Amino acid sequence: MTQVSAERVTAPRRWGGRVVKLLQLLLTALILWLLLRHVTWDDLVQMRDRIAPGYLGVAALLTLVTGFSGAAALLVLFDMGGRARQRLLFAFDYLYVQALCQLTPAQMGEAALPYVASRGRFKPGEIAAALVVQRFAALLIVVIAALLGAGRWAPSSYLWGIAGAVLLVCVALGLLIAHAGVRGWINQQVGRRFGPILAGFYDAWRAMLRDRPARLGLHLGLMVLRFGLSVAGSYAQFQAFDIQVPFAELLALSALAVLASLAPVTINGVGITEGVFVLALSGYGYAPEVVVASCLAGRVMTALVMAAIAAAHTLLAPARTAAAG
Repeated sequence: MTQVSAERVTAPRRWGGRVVKLLQLLLTALILWLLLRHVTWDDLVQMRDRIAPGYLGVAALLTLVTGFSGAAALLVLFDMGGRARQRLLFAFDYLYVQALCQLTPAQMGEAALPYVASRGRFKPGEIAAALVVQRFAALLIVVIAALLGAGRWAPSSYLWGIAGAVLLVCVALGLLIAHAGVRGWINQQVGRRFGPILAGFYDAWRAMLRDRPARLGLHLGLMVLRFGLSVAGSYAQFQAFDIQVPFAELLALSALAVLASLAPVTINGVGITEGVFVLALSGYGYAPEVVVASCLAGRVMTALVMAAIAAAHTLLAPARTAAAG
C-alpha cells in the first residue's frame, strides 16, 4: 500500500486555513470601507477640536486595568501555592496574549496562553482549563446583561435565541469534556500537532468546578468587574467625542456588541462592533461619522497599548525566563 506523507495530508488543511483568514481579512476591509464612507476629511478636522484627549487617556488606563483583572480572574482558579513573582509574570503573559487577540477573530488568540505562560508551576493543561472556565463566565455575563437591557435595540426573540445558542454550546462542550472517549481523541489530535499542552486539563477542570467553589465565585465576581471596567473604558472613549450615553444602557449595548462579534467572520470583530454602535447610537441623535470615529479611535488606542505590552514582553523575554527559573 502506498503511504501518503504527513506533509501531503496536512497541506490542504493549511491552505484551507489560509483561505479562511484571507476571506476574514477581505470581509473586515469591506465592512470598514462601508463604515468609513460616512467619514470625510472635513468631518475629522471638525471633530479634532472637540476631542477631549484626557478621556482617551482614561480609556487607555482602563484598558490596561481590564487586562490585569482578567489575569487575576484566571489566577484565583489555580492552586495558589506559587511565588508572587510567578503570578506577576503570568499576568504579563496574559496581557501579551490579549495583544495577540487584537489580530484574531472572536478572541481565538487566547489559545496561545498555555504556550506562553506554561513556565514554572503553571501547567499548560491547568491554564487551558482556566481559559475555558473564563470563557464560560464571560459568555454568561454578557448574555445576562444583553437580556436585561438590550431589548431596546434587538427583538427579544433574537436575544433569547442567542442566549439559548450560547447555553447549548456551553453544555455541549461541558459534556464533551466529561466524555472520556472524546477527551482522549482530542488529547491525541492536539498532542500530535501542538504537543502535550492539554496534559492535566481534565483534573484541573474538575478541581476548579467541584473542589474550589469559593474561588469559582471569586472568579465570577472578578469577571463581572472586568466587564464593568471594559464598559467604563468605552464610556470614557465616547465621552472623548462628546457622545453622552447612560452607563447602564452602554453596559447592555456593549453586551449586545460582544454577542454580535462572536461569529468569527472578521478580525477581532472589526466592523461588526462599530456597526452595532452606529445603529444603536443613531437613536440618540449622533451622526454615524462621529460614532465611527470614536470607535476607531478606541481601537487605535487599544492597539497602541497592546503594542507597547507586546514590545515590552518581547524585549524582556530573557529576564522573564531567568526570573521564572
